[in-house]
Amino acid sequence: MIDVRVDHRVLLYSLAASAVSALLFGLAPALQASRTDLAAVLKANDTGSLRKQRFRGRNALVVAQVAMSLVRSIPIDRLRQRAENA
Repeated sequence: MIDVRVDHRVLLYSLAASAVSALLFGLAPALQASRTDLAAVLKANDTGSLRKQRFRGRNALVVAQVAMSLVRSIPIDRLRQRAENA
């Protein structure tokens, strides 16, 4: 049997990392959307360039989030493999 205990330092670090990640990926798009000058956007003829700028930031956040998910999944898979071998 595997002796599993909760390490409070690891738990605290995980909770802090989750909170920071949620704030970063939750607030960044909201702050970006709140900075948009709607009057200028509605009056402008060429809105394509503004959309590209908005999507570039969002795409960067999505790429970063996927990368962080992959980085977190590697140790979990190794832990699973060790548990199966034990």
